[in-house]
Amino acid sequence: MFNVLNHVLDDKTISASLKNIYEILEDDGVFVFDFRNAVPSLNDYSPKRVLHVGKHDADYFRVSNSIVNPKTRIFTTNYDCFVMKYGRSSKFHDKHKVRAFYVDEIKDFLSQSGFKLKELFPFGKQGQEVNEDKDWNIIGVCGK
Repeated sequence: MFNVLNHVLDDKTISASLKNIYEILEDDGVFVFDFRNAVPSLNDYSPKRVLHVGKHDADYFRVSNSIVNPKTRIFTTNYDCFVMKYGRSSKFHDKHKVRAFYVDEIKDFLSQSGFKLKELFPFGKQGQEVNEDKDWNIIGVCGK
């Protein structure tokens, strides 16, 4: 979960990763994963975003600064996070490099690795159909 596959940045490694998962999966096992969808990720791309959540007597802020290579669909994002609680603040920094995938691309990688796709649905909305233009995160369920 949490877009693990998106942290695999090149085709060769994603293929190898999926083949390894397939090999260790028991015959009746199920592989469940999520991925960041390329269409809304590219269409709604914003180089700077601010998220604020107020919860449990604290305020949490996350400022993200991103650059994207549209050809590779690799997003490099620097996160500056702030927590303000009881008049005190703390800060930390994180950097992520992730690749967004097209739905058909994920289907091809799974098929080439031997997986049989059972279901795709928007994150947190099992049973609903994926809207490839709008659903940022998608869950996949597959088996051998």
